[in-house]
Amino acid sequence: STVGIMANGRGDHKRAEEVQLQLVNEVRDAGEPTEMALALYNLGNTYLEDDRPEEAIEVLCQAADGCCYHELDELMPIVYTNLGIALHRADEHDSAFQMLKIARDCFQNQRNTPGEAYVCDTLAQLHHSADNRDEAEKSWRYALKLYDRITNPAMSDMAELGKTDIESKLDQFGYSSNG
Repeated sequence: STVGIMANGRGDHKRAEEVQLQLVNEVRDAGEPTEMALALYNLGNTYLEDDRPEEAIEVLCQAADGCCYHELDELMPIVYTNLGIALHRADEHDSAFQMLKIARDCFQNQRNTPGEAYVCDTLAQLHHSADNRDEAEKSWRYALKLYDRITNPAMSDMAELGKTDIESKLDQFGYSSNG
């Protein structure tokens, strides 16, 4: 619900969790799979923001299962992305990379270039934090190429921001200036 998302955005994780758990229970009773997956995804985000990765993993796995079972293709890659982030924070790195690669492939299959670029940026950050510099640079360079492919004028600002952010990371972390 919007109330839970807004509470989470304000850092009121306790209120966000209360509202979102109530919504999960209401939606579970109603049996609406899309709303259930979305409610679990939002609750997982609250747990991520509150630095509770194990709880995030639990509900994001439920959301991912719902996405797969009910073929909720639009929601699936972002659920897998955040599941990968939660797994990484729980020091389950191999599983984290696996989930992020699934998310990347889903976005790629949907021809969702901004989503694919976001996941590649996330993969790069995780590779960098694991001191795997070659893979980090490779992922960031690929994300830059993806942002270059975005030609829709309505998305030009987002593409430029994405490129600027990645170029800043490459510079900040001392990666070579040539690609």
